[in-house]
Formats: sequence, structure tokens, C-alpha cells
Amino acid sequence: MSRVLIVGAGLTGSLCACLLRRELQDKVSIAVWDKARGAGGRMSTSRPPDSSSHSADLGAQYITATSAYAQSHHSVYSELLSSGVLKPFDSLIEGLKHTDGSKDYMTPLGMCSIVKHFLSESDTPGRGPSLVVHTSVPFGLEHLEKDKEEVQPIILQELYKMLPGLPQPISIKCQKWRYSQVLTSVPDCPGQMTVLDRPLLVCGGDAFSHSNFDGCVESALSVLRVLKASLSGSDSTTRI
Repeated sequence: MSRVLIVGAGLTGSLCACLLRRELQDKVSIAVWDKARGAGGRMSTSRPPDSSSHSADLGAQYITATSAYAQSHHSVYSELLSSGVLKPFDSLIEGLKHTDGSKDYMTPLGMCSIVKHFLSESDTPGRGPSLVVHTSVPFGLEHLEKDKEEVQPIILQELYKMLPGLPQPISIKCQKWRYSQVLTSVPDCPGQMTVLDRPLLVCGGDAFSHSNFDGCVESALSVLRVLKASLSGSDSTTRI
């Protein structure tokens, strides 16, 4: 039996693990590692340790399904919708300009529930209201190396200027994203990059496609194709 190690428990890694289990479950032993304490990556959901009544998505806030992937990713969206992980998002999104055929979705249990669904760990209770404030790219670059305790008051000051009647929060978490959007993807390797053939070492993620939900799904499917071709009848250790 081949052994597969997936490094990174974000959307691409979790979907790769799910698809491998379904398609090659008798041929592979799969492990998923992540540097963080929990799964999610840039689709993480924060929950205060002293309360289970509310949560906040730290990265992605909603998902836009474009018509370009309507057919090839249909099974992924259908699975998440039928399981209740995704729901249609019909509210107005200020500043968003849609192309024809695009649809928006939200996650009632937080964005991390998508990752946990694919890792067979989606079992979280309902959450209360939360507010997430994203800063601009120039602000983030200017304050990137400063301590979060130094930057948080600046963000809160601007927030209360915009919403002076906002109630005092139960808890606050200031999250620093050192790596966020992929501005320039790796050229000439759509979806994945095979670094080494033996043992097989494959790099995947939205850095090898484009930085959104469909980009991660496309990368996972691309990595899966490489793994299936390599693992047919082999006995090896594979890293992603």
C-alpha cells in the first residue's frame, strides 16, 4: 500500500485527501499535516475559547461560483449544498460586479466547515453574529511587521468612526495575514507542479491556478490526476 502525506490542511489539501480516499481507498494510506492547531488555512473560522455562541471567518467571507467552472466543479458544489455546508447567498454585496452566470454562496457554520467536511470532521453547532473587518492591502503592507497589539487599536478606532453605535464585543481577535491573495500564479503549471518523480513530490494550491475557491478545487483535481497516474500499482511514499 502506498503512503500519501498531504502537507497543508486548507481547501486544496482537504479536497485532495477526500478524493483520494474515495477513489483509491484500498491502495493508499493518507495523512494530513498542518502547522496550525486546526484545519482551514485561509478558510479558517475563529471561535473564542470561552464561548461557543459566535464565530468569525478570518479569510474568505463567501464563495462566488463562476460559469467557467459550472460543469467541471458541479459535483463539488452539489455535495456541499446537499449536505448543508453551503447555502445560496442572495444578499447584496457592495462593490461586487458579477459576470453572467455567477452565483454566490455562504457557509452557515463558517468557512472552515467546508474543509472539515472534506476531512470528515464537519460537526460544529450554530453560531451567533460576528463582525469581521478587513484592512486594505496598503494598510497591511505598512503595518505588516508591527505587533498585533499595536495595530488593533488603529483598526478599532476606524471601525467605530464608521459604526459609532456598534455594541462592545464579547471578544476580539486581531489576525495578521502575511500570505493572502495570490497576485501572480506560478506560470506554465496549471493546478500543480511535480517537483520529484521518486518519491513523488507534488506542489498544489491556488498559487498554481488562481486565488479563489474554484482555483483550489481546480488544483486539487489536477493533483489527483497526477497521483492516480503515479499510484497505479506502485508502493511508495508520496508528499503533496
